[in-house]
Amino acid sequence: MKKKPYGNITSFLFSTAGVTAEQCSAYSAVREGDETLIKISRFIESKGTVEIEFRTSLEILSDLKNLILDNNLDLWDGFKPISFTKLDETGFRFEVIFDNKTRISAESYCKKPKGYNEGKDAVIKYFISQIGQF
Repeated sequence: MKKKPYGNITSFLFSTAGVTAEQCSAYSAVREGDETLIKISRFIESKGTVEIEFRTSLEILSDLKNLILDNNLDLWDGFKPISFTKLDETGFRFEVIFDNKTRISAESYCKKPKGYNEGKDAVIKYFISQIGQF
């Protein structure tokens, strides 16, 4: 499959959902002028749902683009199956918008694209590395 000519990321969102709070999280990065607004929401057993928001340089958007390409997350584009059978009762949403109007969009409930666990882990590890363990 030929890869799209992606531009620079303007918006990145990866979120997970499930029947328990532990399964729900969201990681986003949005370009705002010459900065990037980062938002992280995740459940931590000892603290409940924790939300963190901070601004950082645009470099994070380049890092995220490399993460997408290195982990083949762009191949998830168009993945949207929904299963109403009880497989794992979790879902996800992944959407990236680029400045050249290209985008990657994937979402599902109870089904995952190839490489999902590795891709999810890479995204979470990267965002957490930006703030340290909280």
